[in-house]
Formats: sequence, structure tokens, C-alpha cells
Amino acid sequence: MRAAGIGLLVFIQKSLAISAGCKTLAQVSPGITFQPGSAVYEYEKRNFWSNTRKASKVSHTCMKVGKLIGHGVEILNPGCIFVPTSAHQVSTAMSAVKSVNGSFAVRGGGHTAIPGANSIDGDVLIVFSNMTRLEFSAERSHVQLGPGLRWGEVYNALEPYDLTVAGGRVAPVGVPGLFQHGSSFEVVLADGRIVNATASNEYNDLFWALKGGGPNFGLVTSFELQTIPSPRVFAGVLQFESSQFEAFFEAVAAYSADIFDAKSHIIPTVGFARDDGTDEISAYAYVVLFYDDPYETEPGIFRRFLDIPNVGNTLNHQTVANLAFETGKSDCYAIALTWVDSQYDDVISAWIEKTVQTIDSATAEAGLHNPFRYMGDSAAFQVAEFFDGYPQGVAERLNNVALKYDPDGFFQKNMPGGFKLSASKISRNNGVGGVDGTESYDAGIVKQGDGRVSWLHGFDVPLQR
Repeated sequence: MRAAGIGLLVFIQKSLAISAGCKTLAQVSPGITFQPGSAVYEYEKRNFWSNTRKASKVSHTCMKVGKLIGHGVEILNPGCIFVPTSAHQVSTAMSAVKSVNGSFAVRGGGHTAIPGANSIDGDVLIVFSNMTRLEFSAERSHVQLGPGLRWGEVYNALEPYDLTVAGGRVAPVGVPGLFQHGSSFEVVLADGRIVNATASNEYNDLFWALKGGGPNFGLVTSFELQTIPSPRVFAGVLQFESSQFEAFFEAVAAYSADIFDAKSHIIPTVGFARDDGTDEISAYAYVVLFYDDPYETEPGIFRRFLDIPNVGNTLNHQTVANLAFETGKSDCYAIALTWVDSQYDDVISAWIEKTVQTIDSATAEAGLHNPFRYMGDSAAFQVAEFFDGYPQGVAERLNNVALKYDPDGFFQKNMPGGFKLSASKISRNNGVGGVDGTESYDAGIVKQGDGRVSWLHGFDVPLQR
């Protein structure tokens, strides 16, 4: 009986252990700070664009592939969830959390699949679900976007005006997760200040750093983009059987060797899939073609692709909004594997990392290797030293900007996960807020909802010509 009483006491004490950050937020913003057990908390805890982001042992994927619960992968449990509607409320939260040296994570519309990058156990999770403002300038030459928006929502709002913006290809992707451009950024700094960073004002260094610098400088609460007149584009997907691989690769090489038409863009992909109702694995290729012209029907730069016999063709004149939803129906990955037994998880994880190293070595030997990796498609094992792949001098410059706007290293020390400058060589040598940046990440797994198939998604290996 005494043992049972002790166990109950321990349970109660643990349940009452509320983080200092959550306590402070509950005092200063009680109406938008939600505790475990509330409907908003339970919804937001599970409201992820990519299931890989929930867990402690997962890897990169571009789309939701099923529930992770019940398959050995655990959803993180924030101490509280803060759901702001304005930059002012975000500022209040940052000041409050920093005043008690609290830890926090941030989630926007969604693009990062790195575990722990946008959720946290036991501390503050800031979610931008209610920051979905979309507002035109007076002449609709620019548009302001909130960090909770997804690209499909943006394109649909612009379509009635025959306008678009340079954004993500896939509709469900969040605006801040796929954003390295724009005319200005509204930013909440670590000390709670709200600044507007542009290329020409006093915060031009911050403006530059936010274009690919990751979560190291502040929380962007609004993005300004220039709108583009675009009633229709010629775009769609061509799919080919494996028998056409040689012609397909020749077409990709020819396009890449001489990209003479700035209106064009391609996304070539090779994949492997199980045939319906069988255990046979088939290879296939497809290419997304995009041409920014409302009248052109057979752009010359796509001729090699158009001449290859295909098994699927969705090319037509359509809006960017339609294209985003069409291409968003397929998986998006650099390398993806499937397997049926969790006992092979570690074997597969090790294989994918070794494959990255093999490709890196081969491209380096051929004089084609470029260490740069696109942040939005990188896997968890690529987080460490990510910024060392940037051109010479960029990591050091980013480090200096981080020290200027966050001299205490609050984002490095109190916002765990994601792509941190503290893990780069230049920062380990010079220090970002006194952090050594030693942190390990597991390449891991993603489980299908039925538990039968596991997915592990990989990496970008860009080549330089």
C-alpha cells in the first residue's frame, strides 16, 4: 500500500511539473496559451504537415505518409502550445520565454521534416496556425503573407486576379518552410523587438541572412512578395517506363547543359514502385515541365522530352494553382526506400547514409561534387555541419549576423533542433553565443499507417558544371 502511494505521489509531481516558459506565457497571454488536455493543445500537437517532424527517430519525407503512433515512434509532448495571431503577440512570447531562459520550438505552415525541428518535449511550442493573413498592396504589385499559410492557399487567392508569386511547387507546403526570397521580412528578434528587414534599410544584413540562413536570427511573422502577372502557364507531368531511361537521361543532360530559355524549368525524377497486387518492383521516370507562357504549346527546349514515348501526360495550359495541386499528389523525394519489417530499420538507415557518402565520393572523384544541400530536402543526418556546404565565407558572414541580432545565442541554446550555425565549423571556432554546437541527429524511419511499409527518404546531391 505504501509503495502504491509513493507511485501516485511521483505521478502527481511529474504531471504538475510545468516549465518556466509555459508558466510565464500562461500569465502574460492566458487566452492563447493552451495546456495539455485542452482541445486546441491536442489538435495542434498532432497537426503536422509531415509526420516525420513529430518524432525522435525519423528522417526526411516530403508528404504525410501515415500515422506514427503505435509503431515505436513517439509524438513529442510540448509543455504548452502558444497560438498567436499577430507579431505583437509573438514579441510578447519571445520576451517572456527569454526572461526565464525557457526553451521553445516553432512551427509554421510546414516543410521541415527534421526530427525535433518544430516540436519540443515539456516546453513551449509556438505554432503559426492562426497567422494566415494575405493582404495585397494598393495596386496588387506585392502581397503580404502570414507564416501559417500554405502555397495552395496563396495561389488560390491570387488566381482570380491572374497573378502568382514565386513559391513552392507543391500546394501543401508551408510558406516559411520553403522561402528564401522576397521583398521584405517582418521579424521578431530574440529580445522581442519587431523589425522590418529589406535589402535597402538598416536591417539589410538580416534580410540577406534570412534568405537561406535557417532558424538562427529571429521569427519571421510576415513575408512580402512581388506578384507576377500569370493568367496561364504551360505545365504538367510526363511519365516514362524504364525502357525509355536512356532517352530520358539524355534529355535531362541536354537540358542541363544549355538552359537557354529563362521561362522554362524541369524537375526530373526516377523512382521504383511495387506493382499493384504483386511483389514485383518496377522502375519509372517522370519529369515536371514548366513553361511561363500562356500560349506556347510545344516549347523547343522541351523537344527531347516530348519526343520520348510516354505512359502519362498531363501537359496543358493551366494556372499555377492547378499545377501546385496536381504535382502535390505525388511523393517528393531524392531517394526513398520501402521495407516491410521494422527489424531492418537500423540496417536501412545505415544504408542510406552510406549511399550518400558513396555518391559524394563518386562526384568528388569526377570533379562534379558540390557540397551545397538544399535545406528543405536535407535529411536528419545532414544537419550537422550543414552550413559548411555553403560557398566560402557565407557561414562566417551568417555567424556574424547571428551574433549581432542574437548576441546571447538564444536561438542556438534554447531552440533545439533544425539547422543551427552552432554546428558549422566557423561557429565552432568562433562561437555563436558561446555554444559549441555538438549535437547528434539520427537518420531514421517513417511508418505507413498500416505498419506494413516503412519509408526512409534521403538527400540532395547537386552537381556543378
